Amino acid sequence: MIKLPSNYSTDTICSTFREDRKVCIPSISKRGDTDVKCSGELLFSESFENMDNWNHYVVFRGPHPYREGVAYKTSQANSYIKNQTLHIKVTNSTGETYLDNCSFFSIYKSQTDLICGIRDSKRRKFYKDNIMPPFDSAMLQSKEKFKYCRIDIEAKVAHGDFLLSGMQLATKNDAINIAIVRGHSKLNDTSNNEVGGTRVFVGVLKDSPNSADLKAHMADQFFSNDKHLGKKYHTYSAIWKNDSITFKLNGKTYAVFDHEETMAQIDMHEERYIQLFLTVGGELYYPDSRIHKGGRFLNSNPKIAPIIKSHVKTANWIEPKMSIKSIKVYSTDRNEY
Repeated sequence: MIKLPSNYSTDTICSTFREDRKVCIPSISKRGDTDVKCSGELLFSESFENMDNWNHYVVFRGPHPYREGVAYKTSQANSYIKNQTLHIKVTNSTGETYLDNCSFFSIYKSQTDLICGIRDSKRRKFYKDNIMPPFDSAMLQSKEKFKYCRIDIEAKVAHGDFLLSGMQLATKNDAINIAIVRGHSKLNDTSNNEVGGTRVFVGVLKDSPNSADLKAHMADQFFSNDKHLGKKYHTYSAIWKNDSITFKLNGKTYAVFDHEETMAQIDMHEERYIQLFLTVGGELYYPDSRIHKGGRFLNSNPKIAPIIKSHVKTANWIEPKMSIKSIKVYSTDRNEY
């Protein structure tokens, strides 16, 4: 009888076996418009020597219904490469009231001014005093897109109150959340469950300009870790097929989405980009209906932005950045799990 190392899981054995096989297992994957012949082929590999494979998503995220405390920008202060590692960092706002290279999608037609900013000098003061996010950050999208795949992301998430690290397979209208981690050392929801940085949440997200239609938490599960996930690098994985999504942490499966109602919330047949971001607060991932933060931290509080900024100064962010060492995307097949 072969004795395996104690850190070997069944998932690890199966994955190693699949990768070592020389036979071609028919793939269900696509890279762009091209069918991939065999499962297990490396479709995309990023070790961050440069930013050539990425575009920046540039918008303000302060307006309703998101109410996030950031403007996503193209700035070396907020996204940069050091030692072949991508760092996405939150900094204090530089105060722009208009984004010249704004990423405008048709879903937001009614909110163009709020998402891209204000050019009109007469309206700038109102915008700056009432809506301007107190922080800048970055959201990156891959130039390449994929349809059905396995993705592995080696990352260290941010650590600090109201920081939110996100890794997704996204379209313009929805996303598969590969990993969502809140930065708090400790944070309870309204049912007194721990939802802070020792938990990685996964799920599906249907985006919408109407808060009633946002479905960030309608279908999510989580993995519980002993220590804050921002203390070291972990590998976050998802296997996306046409009828299921399997989620793993460090090679170990902890969630499988295969319920028809859950899958119907997003378009399972549309090609997806890799999306990486770091934000601060907001109704999407810190909803008033779910996260217990105390009355003054409610997203509906018109003074929430300066309150969070003041809180951050006294609470001290331990690490206000998400760092990503590598990303690998492989073709998959109907039987991989």
